[in-house]
Amino acid sequence: MTESAGQELASSPSVSVILTRAGPRGTLERTLEILAGWLPPGGLEVVIVTSGPTNVGSIAPVFPPPLAVRVVSDGAGLGEVAAFNRGAREASGRVLLFIPPAIIPLPSTLRCHYELHAGDRLNVEALLVVGAAMPGDAAGTEGESEANRNWRDRQLEQAFKPGHRLRYDGLLSGVVSMSARLFSSLGGFDESFQDRSVAELGIRVLNLGGRVSFSRMAGGLRRDARGLTGLVNRREREGRADVRLADRYPELWDRLRLSRAGTDHRARRLLRGLAFHTRWLSGAVLRLGAMALRFLERRHRPRAWHSFRNVIDYHAYWRGIAIELGGGRRALRALEVLATKAEAALQRDHDQAIEIDMTPAQVLPPSVSARPTRPRFTVVIPAFNAADTIGATLESVLAQTEPRWEAIVVDDGSSDETAAVAATWAGRHPRIRVIRRANAGPA
Repeated sequence: MTESAGQELASSPSVSVILTRAGPRGTLERTLEILAGWLPPGGLEVVIVTSGPTNVGSIAPVFPPPLAVRVVSDGAGLGEVAAFNRGAREASGRVLLFIPPAIIPLPSTLRCHYELHAGDRLNVEALLVVGAAMPGDAAGTEGESEANRNWRDRQLEQAFKPGHRLRYDGLLSGVVSMSARLFSSLGGFDESFQDRSVAELGIRVLNLGGRVSFSRMAGGLRRDARGLTGLVNRREREGRADVRLADRYPELWDRLRLSRAGTDHRARRLLRGLAFHTRWLSGAVLRLGAMALRFLERRHRPRAWHSFRNVIDYHAYWRGIAIELGGGRRALRALEVLATKAEAALQRDHDQAIEIDMTPAQVLPPSVSARPTRPRFTVVIPAFNAADTIGATLESVLAQTEPRWEAIVVDDGSSDETAAVAATWAGRHPRIRVIRRANAGPA
């Protein structure tokens, strides 16, 4: 069942954006507003997949006028990956752009995806574009939000170091696009991967001889709505997905987290053993860890809090592996079989391990000069111990379409890595400058 709203397209649009109804409140409306800010030559189509009613008014009260929007149902609400496949089947664009429900795109997102594909002569080359999911607002306790931001910041900072080569597991979930022809030939997302679905799709693209482009300006801000329960569920899904990846692509074994178990210290080996024991005992470990986190949060003990969170993270991951393999001794034997299978594959194909060249390419709108002349305005950014957030702030500034600006980061005597992070950005972008001074209150 389908209902349409907004502008009607006479022919196939250049890009179809696939969205789902799920996600934090207000995310869908904000996403539609941003997409309406720039329309690609050839037109834009938006397909929204919902498990509920398909009447347009129930999805968003007002659609921005330039957009051609269709709402389709995925029936039983089978999850994000199945919803994306359903939307792709309904879409008519030459390029398919998938925006997860927890991500708000940047103003530059749509243009960057379009230009990367247009530069490859649409539908000719096997190209997967992954826009980075950068830290945004997150639900949960202050410690949980900080931990999520810190983890993703570290991943992104590592990914964009000059000359860095990204492994499959560095394909963080984000804003993804590829030609409709390539997506159809690959059979779409594998719905058995509720997590790692982007990584698994990237592996298939690379095995076809294609390539993957990873870009900040093609990404968005993630609004995580997970609490501790969400963290546990996500880590369990990652563990289960890694088992499937190891079975399907044994040559990736040494890239998977589960292959490094032999290097763990004694405490971690104990946690891993408990995960393979009875499920009630494993559940007790997670419940005790959650109680400890709540206690440490109230007592403002951040170092101990992070230690216990790592315990939960590690145990939940191995619990997912144990569940996928059937639990108990049977799971341990199955893990040994996977390792043996991988050894043979690595001996045959070790030189062809999958990697992606991550040397960052600056993708700027045509109207934005790489080295503008005299700026029309200056953005002053006071910063004190803001190493975890300054990158997202500068990313937001860089996403503006006005070309004549400069940004000045004033580091007010920070005791963390704020100045170093800001200096890294300044080294990449000539419009960003950093000023350091002794701490003196508001900058």
